[in-house]
Amino acid sequence: MSAEASPKIIALPGSLQEAFIKRKKSFMERSSQRQKEIKNKIRIPENSQIRIVEEKPTGSSVSRLKGVNKVKVRVSLPEDRKTAQALMHQRTLRSYNQLAEVKKQREEKAKQDAYAQNRARAKEFHKKTLEKLRAKNTC
Repeated sequence: MSAEASPKIIALPGSLQEAFIKRKKSFMERSSQRQKEIKNKIRIPENSQIRIVEEKPTGSSVSRLKGVNKVKVRVSLPEDRKTAQALMHQRTLRSYNQLAEVKKQREEKAKQDAYAQNRARAKEFHKKTLEKLRAKNTC
């Protein structure tokens, strides 16, 4: 129900009815604002981690008249935490792989693998040549 559609009630000055109408308008505005925020929270993409939340006014009536204070609050959803953790892991892994010691170890391992492949090829070649020699000797 919007503020324009509210029923027109004739209020006597200083009466309870007049106070109710004044409060009702501000109540309706706050309520509609909360509803908009709830809808916006649903529409906000998962990767954004900062959201604006209303702070309930406390203190003097002067601060209430100035408007509702807005406060930035970090809302951490499980999906946000998982993506942040995955990104952190990737960054850490990238940094680790760029270390000189790690590069040296990787090169040594590559050399050892190359040597092992060469030994395997040499062994295979040796087997084939022995088989050829045996085949020649048997003929």
